[in-house]
Amino acid sequence: EDVMLTISKDGFIKRIPYKNYIRANAEPSEIEYREGDELRFLVKSNTTDNILIFTDRGIMYQIKGINIPEGKWKEKGEKLDTLIKALNLDEEKIIGVNSVNIMSSDRFVQFVTNSGCIKRSSLDKFQTNYSKLQALKLKENEEVVDVIILDEDETKEFISFETKEGLNFNIQIPSIEDSPRNILPTSMFN
Repeated sequence: EDVMLTISKDGFIKRIPYKNYIRANAEPSEIEYREGDELRFLVKSNTTDNILIFTDRGIMYQIKGINIPEGKWKEKGEKLDTLIKALNLDEEKIIGVNSVNIMSSDRFVQFVTNSGCIKRSSLDKFQTNYSKLQALKLKENEEVVDVIILDEDETKEFISFETKEGLNFNIQIPSIEDSPRNILPTSMFN
């Protein structure tokens, strides 16, 4: 069944049948989250898909779409760390959520870190029966700031950065080869 997944900033998750989502004329402000919490990810999925959740610590968690509790649009859902026991939302921040049907070698996961490093690994390297997997190795005080899944022929030629001082700039992404999953990323700066 096609579904929509909602994941909040504080880690509440639920699935809504897609037809109900369309009928509901859904507004994110209608979800009854606790004060200070808000909708962070809205992902189209299927109950047969694997939901890949990437954190700032370079870890990937996965859960089957069917294992996510169904809810109504206005309900906040269930805490994600009760569904994935290894996940500790007090120590990790969710950076990306993707719904994947087939973990194929012609799709890639691209990571960018806060120190200006980038890494690209084929999706099949993330195939596992475990709910937790080290997605990439990080240096001390390094965090993942962005993660996307790209098709083989899809490239992202430029990436935008914003510094702590508010400076915005775009840089050209160097050509990146497919690399093993658990290694350090490559620096984009000299």
